[in-house]
Amino acid sequence: MTGNVAEVLESIAKNSNAKGLKASISGETVTVDHPEYPVKLVIYREGEKFVVELKAGEGLEENIEELLSDEIDPRAELEDALDLLLSVADYAVKKLELAGFKVVRKTREGVLDVYDALESFLE
Repeated sequence: MTGNVAEVLESIAKNSNAKGLKASISGETVTVDHPEYPVKLVIYREGEKFVVELKAGEGLEENIEELLSDEIDPRAELEDALDLLLSVADYAVKKLELAGFKVVRKTREGVLDVYDALESFLE
């Protein structure tokens, strides 16, 4: 990993942690986990470009059920979680592009997965 890449990834991790998320770096990959929900952002190198991807993890349905049983609005909670992760995605894309890297953003599918899980419970 070049110094420039390491600095950019470290900056992304620090920005994530400052927002209350849990970021870790392994090689040329930053994984940003939400502390309450199984939704994460993964930023990784693929050849000469970086990919910024949002993923819904296992257990999301259980989280939604818990929120409903606690009479908490799961849509609002998950939208807040997504907003937070997407703000990190924006930051990551900007930092990587400023460092001269091509960036592919794959956040839409993850967002749709979260909304699909949510809609299946709210129907």
